[in-house]
Amino acid sequence: MCRLRGDGAGFQAWVRKTAAGFDARWPGRTVRLNAEGEASAALAVLANACFVFAWTGGESVSERIAALCEALVVVADAWPGSVGFVISCLDVLAQQATVEVASKTLLPTLLELCAK
Repeated sequence: MCRLRGDGAGFQAWVRKTAAGFDARWPGRTVRLNAEGEASAALAVLANACFVFAWTGGESVSERIAALCEALVVVADAWPGSVGFVISCLDVLAQQATVEVASKTLLPTLLELCAK
């Protein structure tokens, strides 16, 4: 619904609330997608929601990647156990993006997350 209304702030708020809820449910736990369990499944669903939101908006690949970076940073900030996953996702995306696209938001976001 947020994408249909062009409500980026509403989507970010939902992502923040959802990720914080997952962090409260599985506190202090590092979550990986290759693991069994509810936390891994929850992270996969949340990351997919971020991807769909980003990829269904914006005119250019750069705008879509910027939206994805913003959403995944919200996830990482609200759910510290997901930081490794977020870094991995952005790293894989950076390997596939052109230098021009990656240099705008993707690489700076990656560096910021790695520095935390």
